[in-house]
Amino acid sequence: MSARTQRSNTGTGRDEVTMPDGRVFPAIAGAAEFAQIAEVSGSSVITNWRSRFDDFPHPYGDLSMGPVYLVADIRAFLERHPDLVNGAAQRRVPDETRVAIRRAIADGVAKGAANVAGVAREYGVSRSTVYLMCDDLLF
Repeated sequence: MSARTQRSNTGTGRDEVTMPDGRVFPAIAGAAEFAQIAEVSGSSVITNWRSRFDDFPHPYGDLSMGPVYLVADIRAFLERHPDLVNGAAQRRVPDETRVAIRRAIADGVAKGAANVAGVAREYGVSRSTVYLMCDDLLF
């Protein structure tokens, strides 16, 4: 954000950028900024989510750097999936269970196919948690 613009949050909850001439535009973000908002390790996680979630935000536009999204749409998506933010789901998993899940994932990958649903069921965690742990191992 340049020194010539300022962020505001209106009553509609949409992040906006106000230009020096007073024009107001919705704030947009690319994959890297999306990852920052979600407090996750990188844009590869966002790419993974895009392929896994049917309700992933539709791009507001496409630039040479890739798709851009409305910040309001990003926030709405993260509100629908609070376990994705900042590893929240992983923090609720006890350390010994986390180690066992990582071993099971590594074994599955070594065999050529991680059975994510089976691992999630066996350890009593969501598939999203297992996918996030896969992301940590693979990316």
